[in-house]
Amino acid sequence: MALAVVEDDEITHMAADGFSDMENRTRASAQTMWRIASVSKPIAATAVMQLVETGAVKSGEPIWTYIACYPRKAGNNITVRHILTHTSGIRHYDYAAGEKESLEYYPRWKRARTLTAGTVNSFSSHPARTT
Repeated sequence: MALAVVEDDEITHMAADGFSDMENRTRASAQTMWRIASVSKPIAATAVMQLVETGAVKSGEPIWTYIACYPRKAGNNITVRHILTHTSGIRHYDYAAGEKESLEYYPRWKRARTLTAGTVNSFSSHPARTT
């Protein structure tokens, strides 16, 4: 566990306790980079929808309006709405192939395979269970 107290845009206290990696018994510190995974999805979606309410973001706009550096795929018009509803066609990271979320792996992101946005109700790049 790690925590920070921020007052008037200044960090006034930082602390950590426990382990960041139980298997290797690595102690947590105030500098530990935590993998928060899907916990951030509803927070991010709420923030985006607040921007939609104010008119700062349009849900029907292509994502390149807001994220110009995201690689384009021919004939694939991904909108903010597609991202928010998980129908963008952007696949999961392939951890077995060495893909990670960090910018170190950004070149792999440019080669990412996508489906055509809006053509499926939901999907997963994880293999389907047959048993």
